[in-house]
Amino acid sequence: MVVASGTALFAAAVLTGCGSDPEPDHQAVCVNQTTQTRVDDDDCDDNGGARVGGGGVNTWLLYGSGRRYPPIGGKIASYPGGVTTLPSGHAGAYGGAEAKGGTVSKASAKTAIERGGFGKTSRSSGSVGG
Repeated sequence: MVVASGTALFAAAVLTGCGSDPEPDHQAVCVNQTTQTRVDDDDCDDNGGARVGGGGVNTWLLYGSGRRYPPIGGKIASYPGGVTTLPSGHAGAYGGAEAKGGTVSKASAKTAIERGGFGKTSRSSGSVGG
């Protein structure tokens, strides 16, 4: 009985992410830098870099928890607060955001990853790492 309880506690600690990366609190959407509009996530590079296409360079733009992000085709200027670098100590969901736009929350970022996006966590110095 004691061994089973100890094993269950150990498993619970592992499953809850003891010492793991933070949960995503930023949502990245793909943006065409020339037109300054949101484009389909498939038009951005899966490694976080820039990709040429659609008449310009497409890059990821991150919105923090509580911020609204644009729908596909929406102008970035109408949705202030996006950043190009994930803040140090934070995690982000790249891709998988609602096509109709929305507001970022930890739940929505997690759902975006489940929908087909991928996550990244910022390490020291604010760089994006995986």
